[in-house]
Amino acid sequence: ENHLYMNSNGNSRKDGMVCLSLDGKVKWKTGGKKFERGGMLFADGLIFNIEGTNGDLHLIEPSPEGYKEISKVSLLGGKEVWGPMSLSKGRLIIRDQSQMKCLDVTGK
Repeated sequence: ENHLYMNSNGNSRKDGMVCLSLDGKVKWKTGGKKFERGGMLFADGLIFNIEGTNGDLHLIEPSPEGYKEISKVSLLGGKEVWGPMSLSKGRLIIRDQSQMKCLDVTGK
């Protein structure tokens, strides 16, 4: 809905997750090391964002008004959880360097 959501972290930047308007104006950012280089996926009106340093999965409601976390769960124990996620038929696949998990995210 006319906004972009992304993780904006690197070797010298630690903005965390950010929301931008389409003209590039920052609406909000989580700041700090939050999310690091973790993967992010948008599906069914929600954002799945994985913390790249500890494997926590965050479910976020996209809103230009501010960061709105719906829930969080610790799933992986790796320190470089940078692999892309995939979603098919209500199954979310996440991984780190030593394990892979498949989650039913249909809510059933």
